[in-house]
Amino acid sequence: MAKYSPEFKLRIVNEYLQGTLGYRSLAKKYQIPSQSQIETWVRQYKQEGKNGLQPKEKQVYTGEFKLNVLNYIKTTGASYSQTAIHFGISDIGTIANWNATFLKGGVEALLKPKGRSQSPMPMGLRHGTKESNRDKNHPRING
Repeated sequence: MAKYSPEFKLRIVNEYLQGTLGYRSLAKKYQIPSQSQIETWVRQYKQEGKNGLQPKEKQVYTGEFKLNVLNYIKTTGASYSQTAIHFGISDIGTIANWNATFLKGGVEALLKPKGRSQSPMPMGLRHGTKESNRDKNHPRING
């Protein structure tokens, strides 16, 4: 995904808000692959002003927070976009991913931390770092 400067985003948002062009026309005019990108910028601008268009640091959400967001959707009937605004989530795709994860793996899947778990083995004995005892007892045959 291309990164756009906050100034560029603001120019497009202002042009949209002036009412001369719609999302699709602006995307075509500025060669932005998807009109949904502009919709997101407009939503962020309406919610947070110019600050909403600034780059954000990667946000880490707890499993409990994710469940609260999905519960909000279920109980209120809010759309992903409305929910993102309510909870201050910049990308509605994040919520869609949480929902897919929940539907596939249940509550446990949302509570499970991302990434690899730490190996309980000391660094020196991990595969590929030092010769293990098994390798010392069974030398490789060359040739």
